[in-house]
Amino acid sequence: MTSFPVDLLLLAALVVTSGLVIMLRRRLKALRASQADYEQMLGKTTAAFEAAREAVIALNGEGRALVTDLGSRIEEAQRLLAELDRRDRAAAPQRIPVRVIHSDRR
Repeated sequence: MTSFPVDLLLLAALVVTSGLVIMLRRRLKALRASQADYEQMLGKTTAAFEAAREAVIALNGEGRALVTDLGSRIEEAQRLLAELDRRDRAAAPQRIPVRVIHSDRR
């Protein structure tokens, strides 16, 4: 007779444990589903960062090419300006003053 209350207690413990195991299994199933979603999002994020990195590398290369090209053009413009100044100084003594005549005809 003393084993009957112990058996009932063990049965109750088994039922509670079984219920907790079922709840834990459901939570683990939901966690696995969430994990798959997180892995997919992480993969997309990694791909986006890689594309952004490649864009920055390309932009950096284009920026360097632009700076080099602009530097060359500035040097050419400075050479042309110096040549124009030289020609202007060389032509200065040969200039003939021009006299402007105003007439008040109406």
